[in-house]
Amino acid sequence: MTSGDLAAHQPVRLVVDGDILVATIDNPPVNALGQQVRAGLLDALQQFEDSPQLRVMVLRAEGALFIGGADIREFAGPRLEPLLATVCDRYEACTKPIVAVIQGAALGGGFEIALAAHYRVASSGAEFAFPEITLGLLPGAGGTQRTPRLAGVECALELMLRASRMSAERACAVGLVDRVAYDALDEGMHWARELAETGGPVKRALEGRAIVHRTAALEVVGHCRRDIMERTPQQFAALQIVECVEAAIVCSGEEGLIRERVAFARCLGSPERAALVHVFFAERAARKREVDLESLGRMISAARDDALHDTNETNESREEILARALFVMRETARRLRQMGLAGEDGDCDVASIQFAGFPRESGGILWHAQHDGSPASLGTALIPPGR
Repeated sequence: MTSGDLAAHQPVRLVVDGDILVATIDNPPVNALGQQVRAGLLDALQQFEDSPQLRVMVLRAEGALFIGGADIREFAGPRLEPLLATVCDRYEACTKPIVAVIQGAALGGGFEIALAAHYRVASSGAEFAFPEITLGLLPGAGGTQRTPRLAGVECALELMLRASRMSAERACAVGLVDRVAYDALDEGMHWARELAETGGPVKRALEGRAIVHRTAALEVVGHCRRDIMERTPQQFAALQIVECVEAAIVCSGEEGLIRERVAFARCLGSPERAALVHVFFAERAARKREVDLESLGRMISAARDDALHDTNETNESREEILARALFVMRETARRLRQMGLAGEDGDCDVASIQFAGFPRESGGILWHAQHDGSPASLGTALIPPGR
């Protein structure tokens, strides 16, 4: 693609097919939801709403993926308008039907865009996921409210807390997708023509009624909250996700979205989110430079094990043992940097996470030293069972 092509390239293309508007997201390589894409989606919706001749909108994407999530280039800067939450709310509020055609994968914000549409057709083999928790975040564009209302509380919690991928077939079975087809675009266009002819209604996810037994749903949420508090109380985003799903049970759609926005803002400002974004970029950098993370991790892990040797014969508390283990791991990582065996602090951070048991949400051994340093914030994660 030449510089002239880039200047003329539109990340959201519009084609009118009779009384159907086809909006195609084209933002390679993964159709990330950058600011220009979000603005293009709002412009497309505005044209659709303003035209009395257009009766149905089909939202699709070019390439192997529907939408691969957020644009990582925006991670370090301020949030840019229009926010994805605004785009999703506007799409769902549209009074004319919108059909989302999903191929490949709809991840994070891409999943939320699909849920904001009124009808969803997925290709066989497509996958859906909310990976936000791996970056210390939650789905902040309505995902925590629309998902449980369509598929129930247990399904929503599984998707958001585990960041697990769901097949198109299962998504259809639980109510997150309406149809699965070998050729999703052909099926989506066929359905759009049917809706245009019959004047089919809009189906809003926020009006979904999958939460049938409120008391049982609250019990599921309560059990999940207790489990997190017992196992991983330091995972701030996980607890915020549980709070938002609970809001989907007890609040109206509008109030639930407000609570989600507040929780998302809390996550954005949390130390956990900063640490996990650091790890994300450190892993990318290490892969590009082909760093031998396993060797670094083994040296950091061996130093920890030496420090913990024969601790059962001492009168030290677990907190004192943890502080000693943390100290020797830090010093080992610093020596690796001084010796040039680790090119960047992030290499030691990633190695300590992947091969020495350091909690990911704490950012790695050197990040933790620079931003927190307290053994208490780690719980006893670095101490093997039996110590």
